[in-house]
Amino acid sequence: MVYRIASSLIGVSLVCLCLFAAPLFAFSENDLARLDVIKSCAYCDLTYVNLTEANLADANLRGAALDNAILAKARLINANLSGATLTDTNLEHANLTGANLANANLSRAKLSGATLANAILSGTVWIDGKRCKRGSIGKCGQ
Repeated sequence: MVYRIASSLIGVSLVCLCLFAAPLFAFSENDLARLDVIKSCAYCDLTYVNLTEANLADANLRGAALDNAILAKARLINANLSGATLTDTNLEHANLTGANLANANLSRAKLSGATLANAILSGTVWIDGKRCKRGSIGKCGQ
């Protein structure tokens, strides 16, 4: 009886450890370093990464996994008003609160559950390929 209880507790503990530790170590450190150095990380794994206030101007994140990432107040536009490439990127459940996505390319990106409150979307190519109107904030006006 004691053995069964101990085995059950160990099993439950291992399951909990896996479930709660996974988000802490989900992204690839190599991919994050590549993004930091060369501003390109196409098709890389940045799941759960915290890029709050990051300067990602001109970044190539085509096809990257950024689901559950935190990009609050991130800057994805450069001084020449050129935006980052986020085509085919998975941004499901990402926090993009206050991010500057002006002129970024979000065509075919996955945004289900993403938070876009106060995100600047002026001139952004939206997931349907249409450009957001000037002054779009938090929602793509077309």
